[in-house]
Amino acid sequence: MRIAGYASTPHVDKRWRSVSNDAFGAVETEDVRLYLDHDETRIAGTLTLIERRERGLWAEAVLAEGQPGVARVASDIRAGKQYGFSIGAKRLLGWRLISRVALFEISVTEHPANPECLITWVDRPAVKLWPKDLADVYAEQDAAAELHKHEIEDKLKWLTANVSGLI
Repeated sequence: MRIAGYASTPHVDKRWRSVSNDAFGAVETEDVRLYLDHDETRIAGTLTLIERRERGLWAEAVLAEGQPGVARVASDIRAGKQYGFSIGAKRLLGWRLISRVALFEISVTEHPANPECLITWVDRPAVKLWPKDLADVYAEQDAAAELHKHEIEDKLKWLTANVSGLI
């Protein structure tokens, strides 16, 4: 099963961090592993593409359905359950606004820290993604981001109110 979506965007995540689009530098797919839930003992498959795009770091992968746990995830995705990508990286510069990282893994997870990093398309054998389908991909991402927008805004208001007194 082929999957794809944004592995990272500059959107503030559930841990109040934002990773800059420029944070990754040059990334080669052979240097980055694909795991289930950041568990290096659970190989999820192979990354076939990692590239920086205007909206963030895009990833495409082929799930290895013969690996433990991966067949269940693939079955869940086929049934419409939402999964996302999450990055594993060494932070080189920045704490809340991260401007440089060394990316070493991308995980398939039910609970991505960044609500914009959802798996947005599934390519079964003999099914191709045509350019007109990209509008649907972006519409799905925008709808998912809108669902989490108010939650993130509330967290930012709380953070602003509570941190401003510390400065």
